[in-house]
Amino acid sequence: MADTESKNEPDSKPWDRDRLADYVVEKAVKFWGESKEPYLLSYIAPDLTKIGVSYKEILGPIKLKDFLSEDTKSRLNIVSHSLHRAKVGVVPAGVAYRFPDDHIKVIEGTADAAGQKAILAFVDVISAMDDDALENWNIPASVIKRIANPK
Repeated sequence: MADTESKNEPDSKPWDRDRLADYVVEKAVKFWGESKEPYLLSYIAPDLTKIGVSYKEILGPIKLKDFLSEDTKSRLNIVSHSLHRAKVGVVPAGVAYRFPDDHIKVIEGTADAAGQKAILAFVDVISAMDDDALENWNIPASVIKRIANPK
């Protein structure tokens, strides 16, 4: 499917759920083949806009991720970043992909990487808690220092 294709071409198949699914599968497989990276859901709307198509007109109230997890489940895997919730993509079925842990790469190789990893894990746990649970928490700096430097 060429990006110059128009939804109004007389001999082209009309845009429906099946065609949208086929389009995303084709783009994801091609993107994976070229870059070994997931085709991010954030790429889909701009790519479709270039050819005059709106997935929202096709799907109505259905969310793109929900549509893909149902309509392409045998052909694509949905992958999500562990920290960046908006970073969601698709890879060909059978591909095991995990987004890199960018926050850990920055600190690897430092003298106290284990302590920094412990702090980041601690922050990950805290950030997952709701605001009400954190409202009355007071953590002394000495405790944070001990987590960072367990020596």
